[in-house]
Amino acid sequence: MKLVTIVMETRDLLRERKQTMLIEMAKDMDRVCQENGLTYAFANGSALGDVWHQGFIPWDVDIDIVVSIETYKRFCSILKDKLPEDKYYLIFPNDKGYENLFPRLCMVDYDHHSLHIDIFPMAGAPKSKLGKRLFSRISYLVHRCYFVKKVDVNVNYRMKPKKRFVTLLCKTLLRPFPAYFFQWLTNWLSKAFPVDNSIELYNVFCGEPGLVDFLPKSCLDRVEYVEFEGHRFPVPGCVHEYLRKLYGDDYLVPNPDWKW
Repeated sequence: MKLVTIVMETRDLLRERKQTMLIEMAKDMDRVCQENGLTYAFANGSALGDVWHQGFIPWDVDIDIVVSIETYKRFCSILKDKLPEDKYYLIFPNDKGYENLFPRLCMVDYDHHSLHIDIFPMAGAPKSKLGKRLFSRISYLVHRCYFVKKVDVNVNYRMKPKKRFVTLLCKTLLRPFPAYFFQWLTNWLSKAFPVDNSIELYNVFCGEPGLVDFLPKSCLDRVEYVEFEGHRFPVPGCVHEYLRKLYGDDYLVPNPDWKW
């Protein structure tokens, strides 16, 4: 019993340390964004944590942000140039040891899997329900194929034999298709529907299938700075509409059974 308590306390301290480091990363990132007129917003569990606790969801150990696909390249370029190189680095698709299609901000001397801010570019989307369903399912299939092609099963699934077996099987089936083919498809999807003509935006780089992950464009047109762990960071201007869509009508009630 004592050993279990020690393990749990160690895990809690590690999580708190990661959260403290993430806030320092977010503060530096926000400073650069404000100095250069860059718009972004906390998203997903990070936005929900602000509504619940004005900070992290207790078990959360990363930060998610969204940016418009129209400013995404400039956003990443400025962060790369303006953030101190001895503290931070950005990792992109095709970088060694990285399996996702979206970039993430990381801290020097720390593995990107354990400490990061994920940057999700939001692209234009179809207007009809059928179009959105098809668009999201195709996007999901493409980014999952890319992930399977790039993922290192010895790192991600070292202690998960079933997932390891299934992933290795999928890798074999996908062998005829190079990884850059799925990257090209995602880039094409991200430009298929111009943002100016869209009512909603969608994360083609990592979104879920269905209608849940579509964000009203107005939410990024206007962001609102709110208190988060004693500092001020932006959330979507329609944060409650956004969270209700993501997590349902009872999103205001903390639910430890939700998966992240």
